[in-house]
Amino acid sequence: MVARLVRCGLSASVCAVVFASVAFGEMVNLTSSAPTLTWDRSSSPSGSGTLTLGVENASPPGAGDFWGYTVSLRMALLSGNGTLGIGSATNPATNPVFTDPAGEPRITYNANYTAIANESDGYVNIVVPESGLNLFDLTFASSDALGSFQLIASASRSSYTDVDGNEYSFNNVGSDLVLATINVVPEPGTLAALGSGCMALAGIFWYRRRARKSLRRPRK
Repeated sequence: MVARLVRCGLSASVCAVVFASVAFGEMVNLTSSAPTLTWDRSSSPSGSGTLTLGVENASPPGAGDFWGYTVSLRMALLSGNGTLGIGSATNPATNPVFTDPAGEPRITYNANYTAIANESDGYVNIVVPESGLNLFDLTFASSDALGSFQLIASASRSSYTDVDGNEYSFNNVGSDLVLATINVVPEPGTLAALGSGCMALAGIFWYRRRARKSLRRPRK
């Protein structure tokens, strides 16, 4: 925004008005398609269902300076155990922000977060409507996760840019933002172990009950 203010070539007072209107028109929120997602590993052991992240304009009628994005995500364990990670990020199946994306989203895995980035292949800023547009479809992966996890967007590493390369923070990511809660329910091995345990307990109960009945039976 500062770069635009310097380039406006007007008096300080006029620049201030231009700056205010530009700032108001570039308020873009980062959104999630659902507050919760349940991954049933008994029916889908190799990967989760899909969660879609998108953007919406927080100051109608429209923010017209969207061209590229970087969204950095991390997982936080709420309850349970194991580690849940990002499985894949692909261009959205519906309502995409880019009609001409520069390929599929790029994923960079780091120790504490996963960065997902992409941009338009054209050279025109995109108007983000109040109803919103989708950035990417997201899946999750794990070999040992079981429980509830929070998907969190990093405030310091998430931003969007305009076609001139100016960078802006997402309006609602002033601090780390919880986008969704991912609930991972038992995997097939866990269900099998639970079933075997229940059968074993039932067998022990039956044996002990039979033994007690034989002891109570009067001798002839």
